[in-house]
Amino acid sequence: LLERGSKADAEFSRKKWEVCRTFEALIKRDGLLSPDVDVAAGINGEVAQYIEDIESGRDVERPGWLLEPTPGVFTFPLFSKAFCERLVALLDAFEKTDLPRRRPNTMNNYGLILNEIGLGPFSHSLLDRVVAPLSRKLFERETFATSLDHTHTFTVEYEVGKDTGLDMHHDASEVTLNVCLGKDFRGGGLRFCGSFGSADYRKNRLTVAHERGRAVLHLGRVRHAAADVEGGERVNLIVWARSSAFRAAAAYGHIKPDGYPKEKEGEVDLICLSKANDADYEERIRGGPRVKKARLDK
Repeated sequence: LLERGSKADAEFSRKKWEVCRTFEALIKRDGLLSPDVDVAAGINGEVAQYIEDIESGRDVERPGWLLEPTPGVFTFPLFSKAFCERLVALLDAFEKTDLPRRRPNTMNNYGLILNEIGLGPFSHSLLDRVVAPLSRKLFERETFATSLDHTHTFTVEYEVGKDTGLDMHHDASEVTLNVCLGKDFRGGGLRFCGSFGSADYRKNRLTVAHERGRAVLHLGRVRHAAADVEGGERVNLIVWARSSAFRAAAAYGHIKPDGYPKEKEGEVDLICLSKANDADYEERIRGGPRVKKARLDK
């Protein structure tokens, strides 16, 4: 079985390499596909300077453009419009080919896994240049804050007639970066509830509006959903950042997994329920215990 699995893994890696090389040959000379790509050129100047300051150990105050609308969730400008358009054009170019592709996860039917289309180095650069340093500073109390070392990076697409939104869930990550790349759209905000394992896990917090080039950085255990787009098309870049050391320690019982030990759940808001993920969804929708009706049009 191990030998069979190793052969299957090797074959998958070979096919993925062939897809990446074929796409790179079709596109030609796009720096985003370079093995030496550096996302620094596309990052907002103030963000880049702040990251340089905190990485250098300078004692700097949190800048006004770095917002924390609710605990564990930060928003800030990250990419320019031109950089977003460049990345979207590259994604669209791949979608027009007949090259094989997998969709990003079991929840989204539209989007691409960046590591499987030649953008693996881009994903690594984004982790090293943005996600890891900001996480070390903004989530410094978290056990995994200093050891984020790999990602699952992908895009998602929302459009009327296709995937219009996404049910409530928390991510398979320690930290998530969510960047809106465009295109033109209406509606489709990012709704946040509480954190997995906390008493307020299914308690409504707020909705963050998407803007092209603007990023949302949040702990993976924070429950959230993508509200339905009302028109146009929206494309988002998602980075699930993970820590191998943290996960190994949790697997061997040296530390508690993220979100454990669980607290006793408190009040529940209907807007935070998940039809796909909550066993008590139907009961609570019909008016089960401790359910508070929250406006669903926020």
